[in-house]
Amino acid sequence: MTLDWTYLFSLAGNRDFWAASLLVAWLSILSWVFGRVLSFGMALARSSGPGWARGAAATYIWFFRSLPLLVMLTCHGIKAAFGSAPDKRLCPPSGRKVPREARAAPGRGGEGRKPAV
Repeated sequence: MTLDWTYLFSLAGNRDFWAASLLVAWLSILSWVFGRVLSFGMALARSSGPGWARGAAATYIWFFRSLPLLVMLTCHGIKAAFGSAPDKRLCPPSGRKVPREARAAPGRGGEGRKPAV
């Protein structure tokens, strides 16, 4: 894949491109501000709010901190149930296979045997 420089430079005069860029920048700033306000409110509720607010904030924080684990378990569950992930970009391979010759031999200080060339 190569970069099409003429197309890239043609975007400088495209009004829709600049309108979309400004919209993306505005939404990014808005979401950053909203996230900061929400996280500050959750931190205050969890540390010094009434009991119901502490519980709600703790549950909210626990859920969103657990999302990476849920995604990983879902990906591995799909792989276990169906033999492969439906989309390799969503659930990347769990690791590359190491050839037997390159594995560390026990009792040799961790260095593996050199593969025969």
